[in-house]
Amino acid sequence: MAISPVAFCVADFRISRLRTVGMVFYLVFQVILQHSLEQEEMRTFPGPLTKDDTHKVDVINFAQNKALQCSQNETLIDRESARLLWDFMVLLCRQNGTVVGTDIAELLMRDHKTVWLPGKSPNEANLIDFTNEALEQVEEESGEAQLSFLTDSLIATIDSLEKETERFRELLLYGRKKDALESAMKHGLWGHALLLASKMDSRTHARVMTRFANSLPINDPLQTVYQLMSGRMPAASTCCGDEKWGDWRPHLAMVLSNLTHNMDVELRTITTMGDTLASKGLLDAAHFCYLMAQVEFGIYLKKTAKLVLIGSNHSLPFLKFATNEAIQRTEAYEYAQSLGTQPCRLPNFQVFKFIYACRLAEMGLAAQAFHYCEVISKAVLQSPCDYSPVLISQLIQIASQLRLFDPQMKEKPEQELFVEPGWLVQLRNLDGQIKVSVFFFLNL
Repeated sequence: MAISPVAFCVADFRISRLRTVGMVFYLVFQVILQHSLEQEEMRTFPGPLTKDDTHKVDVINFAQNKALQCSQNETLIDRESARLLWDFMVLLCRQNGTVVGTDIAELLMRDHKTVWLPGKSPNEANLIDFTNEALEQVEEESGEAQLSFLTDSLIATIDSLEKETERFRELLLYGRKKDALESAMKHGLWGHALLLASKMDSRTHARVMTRFANSLPINDPLQTVYQLMSGRMPAASTCCGDEKWGDWRPHLAMVLSNLTHNMDVELRTITTMGDTLASKGLLDAAHFCYLMAQVEFGIYLKKTAKLVLIGSNHSLPFLKFATNEAIQRTEAYEYAQSLGTQPCRLPNFQVFKFIYACRLAEMGLAAQAFHYCEVISKAVLQSPCDYSPVLISQLIQIASQLRLFDPQMKEKPEQELFVEPGWLVQLRNLDGQIKVSVFFFLNL
């Protein structure tokens, strides 16, 4: 049956009117919300972040601003670790998603001025922070007094070493190797002790090395690297985060800078360190460790998962957990990783990007929300088996409602308004195939 031209005209008029009413409503809604803090937070984020369309400078600038905000936010439990996560995103972007252990170690130790005092226990404040106050006190002392103190200490140390070395030499002259070895260890001549022990039997050599390691403070990062090189999980992995133990960052830096071929022990060490920090409420620090150990991203409903959204606790109620900032932080990580040579796939994260897209639409940022739907859809189409049919169905529904706000629609003639973009057509076909498969499965 032929359709009259009048019917076409009426249909075109109704479509135009519907589009006009929708645009008016959209503009009014934007005006109402233009001063909303949440909307402003969403506007500043350059998402959706894609390797082809997003310039990494925009992501770097956003991450740097977030890092600065973290360092100034006194309500945060661990401001340094919260900033560290954003600084890590900056580093990843600058180096196109490729970093090595020493790069991370340098990031961990940035502006970190500490020294380990040998022979001191953790209870005696083994880690000392050289703050400006301490430096000012040193400057107040006279130059002559400082020089005199340093000279006297150096002379006394040299005299003591020469005396003990002479004693070590004499014992060896009379063939008393065991006594010489004991004397060297007792007075800190570890170079002589280790060399002599290496020329004796293997049991003696192992005993001297153990005694040397035990002479170090238990929270010295040297202990961490020596234990790791021995094929053992360092004590720091289960003790870090304790105020008496000291900062966790030098220990992680030691592990990352001295990786061996024993990846199993190293990954377990870093993961356990993250578990320990998480148990002490240091979530940002824990998540940094999990990222270093390349722990897989889990789902919200699985409470045993270690990492779902970066910097957010998935044991909290969902709305407190899935904050805009947590989603933005995780998307920044996903983007930074995608810049590297290895493909970055976070299928469990796509549902949170979809939630973020819905929030954008609610805030009146419909064009940006539609762009998110496109990016998520392309990820789904690459590997459909990784995604829930519910997500695919909801994605189609929201994208269909938002597509009229796509800026590209303004350039199309009105007769093409019903023509959907290719990715949306493919998504509909995928949804149809899933429903047919489910129907046949249920009727077997």
